[in-house]
Formats: sequence, structure tokens, C-alpha cells
Amino acid sequence: MKKNVSFLLCAGLLAALMTGCGGSGNGASAAPAASEGPSDAAEQNGYEMITDAGIAESEQGAEISESVYDGSKLILRGSITAEATDFEAAVAGIEQQVGKAGGYIEESSVNGSTGSRWARFTLRVPREQFETTFQAVGDNCHVIERSRSSENVSADYYDSEARKTALETKRDRLLALLEKADKMEDIIALETALSEVQYEIESLSGTLRNYDRLISFSTIEVYLEEVRDLSLVQQEDSFFSDLKTAAVSGTRGLVSFVQGVILAVVYGWWFYLVLVVIALIVFRRIRRRRKETSAQMPPPYSPPKRESDTSDDTE
Repeated sequence: MKKNVSFLLCAGLLAALMTGCGGSGNGASAAPAASEGPSDAAEQNGYEMITDAGIAESEQGAEISESVYDGSKLILRGSITAEATDFEAAVAGIEQQVGKAGGYIEESSVNGSTGSRWARFTLRVPREQFETTFQAVGDNCHVIERSRSSENVSADYYDSEARKTALETKRDRLLALLEKADKMEDIIALETALSEVQYEIESLSGTLRNYDRLISFSTIEVYLEEVRDLSLVQQEDSFFSDLKTAAVSGTRGLVSFVQGVILAVVYGWWFYLVLVVIALIVFRRIRRRRKETSAQMPPPYSPPKRESDTSDDTE
């Protein structure tokens, strides 16, 4: 009986040991599988989080850059020097481009006579249309020189705006104190301070309005000259191109010089006529004086002949 009991106990212990080993083996093999699942998911989720964060960060950076550009207070200016053979068409083209851009001509002047006129224009166009208008102004004329500049006044603008806000707050406080003041001295002092603050507020408001005007509408200065022949534009950098340019320029210079001399003579014909008349009068007077002087002078002196000379002559 004791042997049977001990045998059963040994068999139970052996089965328990085998079950524990199998469970531990299964647990060891299952644990890595269970751990791999969450780790892969974590890595994948982490990658997605990093990717989403990068995209979000890049989009935020783009928004910041755009907001900085949009929020910047830039004053754009341009200058164009051009010439045209058809002056009326060039002027009409400039006016058309400004109207198309939604701008206006702030100032214009046309001087000279037909064939030698020149004009100056101060164009104001919206900031969004500056590039397009700056390039399109030269469509109906020959551009000689083109320049542009930009001025960032953001610091001054926001500083003036902050000062204005602070002064408005100060004004409100002074008004509140003025309502409670009872003494005449206090009232006079508060009104004096209020007038000074209000003057500074109006000055800053004018500065901000001027900035807004210059920022919202860019400025383009155009100088247009009427010419008979357009300036030469060298197509390539070579000796023959330089030679051709020099020959054409020299010929044009000679023609212009001859035309200038002829025009100067025609314009000043009365002056040259007066010079000719004066020269004739002076020449006649000098000739008359010479005749009078020669008539008043005694005949030239001739020495008497000697006797020897006379005898020699008779012989």
C-alpha cells in the first residue's frame, strides 16, 4: 500500500514537472510573439507620428513664411527710362497698362515739340500688380534702363502702431482723470497733457496712413523720350558686333551734326545777316579813310639832279 501511494506521488510530481516545463516553454515562445506585435505597432505608429509631425511642422513653417511675407511692410519702387519713335502710342500704352492693373497716374508732364518731346510719369499700382506692370510698361516703347528697389518698414510701422496704442491708452486715462478733477490747476494740467498726447496720436496716425498708402500702392517712375532712331542694342559680344555698332553710331552722329549745323544757321539767319551788314559797313569806312589819308599826303620827295648827272645825260 505504501508502495502504491509513493508511486502515485512520484507520478503526480513528474506530471506536474512536465506540465510546468511545457507551460514555461510555451510562455517563452509566446512572449516574444506578443512582444513583437506591440513593438512593431509602436515603431509603425512612431514612424507615422514622426512623419505627421514633420509634415505638420513643414506646413507650419510654410504658413509662417507666408505670414511673414504677407505681414511684412514693403514699399516697392521702380524706375524706367525709355524712348519711342511713336510718342502718342507709347503714352497711350502706359496709360492702358496702369488702368489694366487697377492703378492711377499720380503725376504726369509732357514737354517739347513734335519730334523732340519727353514725358515724366509717376504711376501708382497695387502691390500685387507691381511685377506685371513693371514688365509691361516697356511693351510699347524701347527700354534703355530699368531699376527697382524695396524698403522694409515693418519695424518702424509696428513701432509707430505700438506707440499710438500706448498713447491712446494714456489719453483714455487722462480723460478719466479729467472727469474726476475738481481743481482748476489740475484741469488745466490735464488738458495740456491731453493736447500733447492727441497731437502725437495724430502725427503717428498720419505716419501710418502714409505707410499704408505707399505699401498698398507701389510707385513706378517713367521717363519717356521721343526719338527718330532708337538706340542700338548690341546683340552679341564680339568685335564685328562692336564694329557694326560703332559704324552705325558714327554715321548717325555725322548726320546729326550736319543737321544741327544747318538748323543752327537757319535759326540764326538774322544774326548772321546783321554780322554781314556790320562787316560791310566797317569795310567801307576803312576803305574811305584810306582814300582820304592818301589824298591829304604830299607827293613823295624826289631829290634834285646833279650837274654831273645832267652832263652825262646830254653826252
